[in-house]
Amino acid sequence: MKRSFSVHRLVFAALFCALICAATLVVQIPLPTGYVHPGDALCLLAGFFLPVGDAVLAAALGSALADLFSGFAIYVPATFLIKGGIALVAHLLLRLVTRSGSTPGRLWGGALVGGIAGEVLMIGGYFLYETVLYGAAAAVLTLLGNAGQGIFAVLVAVPLCRALRGYFRR
Repeated sequence: MKRSFSVHRLVFAALFCALICAATLVVQIPLPTGYVHPGDALCLLAGFFLPVGDAVLAAALGSALADLFSGFAIYVPATFLIKGGIALVAHLLLRLVTRSGSTPGRLWGGALVGGIAGEVLMIGGYFLYETVLYGAAAAVLTLLGNAGQGIFAVLVAVPLCRALRGYFRR
């Protein structure tokens, strides 16, 4: 019987959870409808490097805790689902693209496709949640900030995925 628990996995999942929370809390660029932060880039990196369950939980929990500590408790349920979804989509698409070989080009392409798809999920997820909370007109106002957040995350995470790939075991 194969054992799925290991201290190594637990440490990396906890490390990513803490890094996501800290990056979201420490570097915040305020917007009228929230803030932009590097936490999404780390959600993508968790999806790229951790086993799928660990990545989803680290991204979801780290981001939700950051919202809770920042005073945005109303966003905690949505953030938990959306940021976990970012890691899930990034993980699955990177694995799909690199299934037949992890060449630098495939790694780059898989990270780019996974990152963009994950961030599109984030933009759409928050748009739907904010439509329920505030109405469609108010939710439209947040699209630009969320798109900027997503672009920033992909621009940071994709090059880091390629640069850090040697430090993480597959």
